[in-house]
Amino acid sequence: MNTVTTRNDDGTFDVVQRACIGGELSGAELQRLYWCEVRSTTFGLVRFSRGAIRLFGIWPSLIVFGPTQGDRREITGGLFARHPYGAIAWSAQGEEAIVSLEEFAPRLRGWFFRAERWFHDLVGRRFLQRAARTCA
Repeated sequence: MNTVTTRNDDGTFDVVQRACIGGELSGAELQRLYWCEVRSTTFGLVRFSRGAIRLFGIWPSLIVFGPTQGDRREITGGLFARHPYGAIAWSAQGEEAIVSLEEFAPRLRGWFFRAERWFHDLVGRRFLQRAARTCA
């Protein structure tokens, strides 16, 4: 697995995680597996529900997403987003799966952002492992 994090000049971040999963999955299947991994990693405390990542699947909205457009969702708001900007995307190129956070503008800074980035990295790694198990 490979993770690359880039801080852009405008203060946004790109995080791209990729791994060989040994098979092919659609973007829709990758997205479903990703949301399952968010829930699993947080022991069910944080869930994707009604277009947002929410505590207990109810409230508050930590990150709000627009509708799926192809294999990506635009970030439209939430407590962790400084403003509606950026997107999350899932793709597969042959036997390689990719999840990318594009131009994310975090509200949290310093230690809080490092914790948020660590969490996203953990979910991404576990997601890619789950995708590989699904293809096996």
